[in-house]
Amino acid sequence: MPTLLPLDSQSAREHLSGLVELLQDTVHNGASIGFDAPLAWKTAQRYWLETSQDILEVKAAIKGI
Repeated sequence: MPTLLPLDSQSAREHLSGLVELLQDTVHNGASIGFDAPLAWKTAQRYWLETSQDILEVKAAIKGI
């Protein structure tokens, strides 16, 4: 059985290629998650890079409270 681990900014960047492929596969197989097929590599990559940045900003905001 696969092990699920929390996704933080660093691990998102370390696993960027796999995350991009997962997102593309999900969209190309009909998932309605805010993207239209075909999903370009650069679009999926940008999504994960922005998401990893958002994770950092949320952590910084929480620490600032």
